[in-house]
Amino acid sequence: MIMQDLLSATQVRADFSRFVDNVVHVKPFAVKRNRDVFWSISQQITLELLAGYSIAVEYEQEEDGSFSGSLLPLNDIVCYGDTFEEMIEDAALQLIDYAQDYYKDFARYYNAPNRKDHLPYVLNVLTQENLDGVKGLIRG
Repeated sequence: MIMQDLLSATQVRADFSRFVDNVVHVKPFAVKRNRDVFWSISQQITLELLAGYSIAVEYEQEEDGSFSGSLLPLNDIVCYGDTFEEMIEDAALQLIDYAQDYYKDFARYYNAPNRKDHLPYVLNVLTQENLDGVKGLIRG
């Protein structure tokens, strides 16, 4: 790995509070434990990295005036509502459920060829603070 600031797990354990403060307030850090390397990154930087992963809603208005749509690229999520806003709220609630399921059974979802690419969208949903944040990810 090219990183000069690669920290050892021993260094992190020795001063964990300072490590966390530096991750949150200074910069992300790579940590090496044996042969494994992982990154520690703040929520703010995670949000910035994932900002480009918005979700498009493809929708149509039904004959009765209600709305139905599907989410791209997560096209197995289908949403409905009497109004456009209700459809977006339904989509956001379903996104939250899907993201939580994905995270709970991460190995199954991430290793499924048709679900692996969903990870940045899932992380973006999980990183939002509330339902309005998730709604804000949906572009229509």
